[in-house]
Amino acid sequence: RTAPKAFISLADGERLWAHDRERFGRLTSLRFYPRAGQAPASLQPEVEQELRRGLDPARLGFRIDALRARALAASRGTTDFSGLFLGFSLFLIAAAAMLVALLYRLGVERRAREIGLLLATGFPRRQVARLLLGEGLVVATLGAAVGLLAARGYAGLMLAGLQNWWATALNTPALELHARPASYVVGGVASVVLAATAIAVALRGVARTPARALLAGAVPGRAPAERRNVTRRGERVAGWIFIGLAAGAITLTRLIGWPSAPVAFFVAGASLLGACGVALAHWLKAGPRTALPRAGRRALLRLGIRNARRHAGRSLLTAGLIATATFVLAALQALRLNVSGDAYARHSGTGGFTLLAETDVPLLHDLNTPAGRAALNLSETAQEALRDAAFFPCRLRPGDEASCRNLYVPTQPRVLGVPDALLDRGGFSFTATLAGDGAARRSPWRLLRETLADSAIPTIADETTALWQLHVQLGDTLHVTDERGRDVRLRLVALLDNSILQGALLIAETRFTRLFPSIAGSAFLLVETPPARAAEVRRVLERELADFGLAATSTRARLGDLLAVQNLYLTTFQVLGGLGVVLGTAGLAAVLLRNIAEQRSELALLRTLGFSRAALGVLVLAENAFLVVTGLIAGLVCAAVVVAPQVASRAATVPWVSLGGMLAAVLVAGLAAGVGAVVPALRAPLLAALRSE
Repeated sequence: RTAPKAFISLADGERLWAHDRERFGRLTSLRFYPRAGQAPASLQPEVEQELRRGLDPARLGFRIDALRARALAASRGTTDFSGLFLGFSLFLIAAAAMLVALLYRLGVERRAREIGLLLATGFPRRQVARLLLGEGLVVATLGAAVGLLAARGYAGLMLAGLQNWWATALNTPALELHARPASYVVGGVASVVLAATAIAVALRGVARTPARALLAGAVPGRAPAERRNVTRRGERVAGWIFIGLAAGAITLTRLIGWPSAPVAFFVAGASLLGACGVALAHWLKAGPRTALPRAGRRALLRLGIRNARRHAGRSLLTAGLIATATFVLAALQALRLNVSGDAYARHSGTGGFTLLAETDVPLLHDLNTPAGRAALNLSETAQEALRDAAFFPCRLRPGDEASCRNLYVPTQPRVLGVPDALLDRGGFSFTATLAGDGAARRSPWRLLRETLADSAIPTIADETTALWQLHVQLGDTLHVTDERGRDVRLRLVALLDNSILQGALLIAETRFTRLFPSIAGSAFLLVETPPARAAEVRRVLERELADFGLAATSTRARLGDLLAVQNLYLTTFQVLGGLGVVLGTAGLAAVLLRNIAEQRSELALLRTLGFSRAALGVLVLAENAFLVVTGLIAGLVCAAVVVAPQVASRAATVPWVSLGGMLAAVLVAGLAAGVGAVVPALRAPLLAALRSE
């Protein structure tokens, strides 16, 4: 009726619309004529039969999809974080083992006379060791049973946090706790075995200490003088081995990339902590080489620090507890991602764009031109408001969300067709590209225009999407299905660094139109406008283009939402570091109480010689503060070395304020444990302590 039509030759039609031939096909309609003598009425059934026989429904876009099977496959989740959770838990487990060994060692030292009496009355050393080990296993078994109940409560609290406190960062309304009996069995048995191992290590000194010395109250396991040189040589060898392992792990991460990163993180961290422990053990076992000052508070401080050498094993385990907890907290805090101050810079995660908009109905006209704005029926006031805004419209093939906000496996991720204007403009930061030297190296967006040797389509994706959602690396191939049902190979040629384009695969618009010819117009827009006018431009777009279902959002806000999800995972891991701080504080308090109990007579003697209670408090707290600060520095240095390559290669800034506050909290907790143990001890009566001196 009203649509104008014209009949032209086929050759003219192919010439006029040649650019659409690859996108829509060579012909758009066919006319059939009956053969000579054939009744026209019989032609239609014959054509229909031939069409059914010759046409492939898949090439027309029809596909039979097993929805339930695909949903169940997607419900497995994109990434199993149990390995990372277990990896960070290893540091907490190591701290727990050190605390068990420390507390049991303190118990053995306190019962030295009892052990010596058993040996003196004829009990074999192995039987005494088995007796003590069996006693420890009973306590460990009871503790493991209580721990299993606490584990279920801990998991429940984590899920409650994901559903309530952290719901804004991660939409997880359907999460439920699935507890398998096998998990409890494995966890309980592993806990008992670990405790038994720690107890066995703590009992080694019993076999080397004579019964007479134990009856006299000697500390079991004190190494004889002739063995110290051999021990020091072994410590030096162990230290270099730890340093070599750490250097190899960090180098492997830089050479191979992401696949080795989690493993290298744990190997490097554990090795560096081990090297620091060896260095501290070497210092603790070495004798003082300089005399103390004659008097003054400085002399008290140095004397208190030297007291840490009296029980080198205790001091080493105590500092190790603090160092382990500090390493986990500091490393994870440094890896947290925050939107930088220059969030609207072109090299940032926003790419220099201030707004991002999506529409339900694609826009067929260009918002950058007056004619396009008029065709979209924008009012004159709206056109004036958008005069200094630049729009970069992208074609969108809807699909599965592949950002970190989606917990399910994306089988057909969203695909964006990037226009030439955006390829020429550039922007964003890249973590890796396949570009060599030249223009493509300076602007990896140009890689989308290249033709690959194997006919795969060059593709760009955000690194988070590629690694954690799609499980592919730079240079790998992804498979998607185009409108004709054909399998299409997409080759990753560059990876974006924490950008607002997370969740989609980016290809050139010219290739997009060949894969998805029926998708006309743009449903995804990047808007470049001064930040001061972003709110006004957003209101105008949403009001004037409401019929298209346009919804705009601040790119800074979207980037913050995406980074919040990654920070959420780091928060769950940091809880483990917080538990490590609790263990370290408990270990400090236990060691300090034991040391004060052993030094009561000495402190009483100093008190009678004229030392004030405040001076004795400084003397005792100096040892405690030395162990806390040493562990804090060791954990912080190890964390800095391990995370430095990752921090240096990303655009986000390190949260220095929160990191400093967290370290200050660890320091205060450690010092508070010392103060809580010292104050009651210094108030104890002196007479009973002096009688034992």
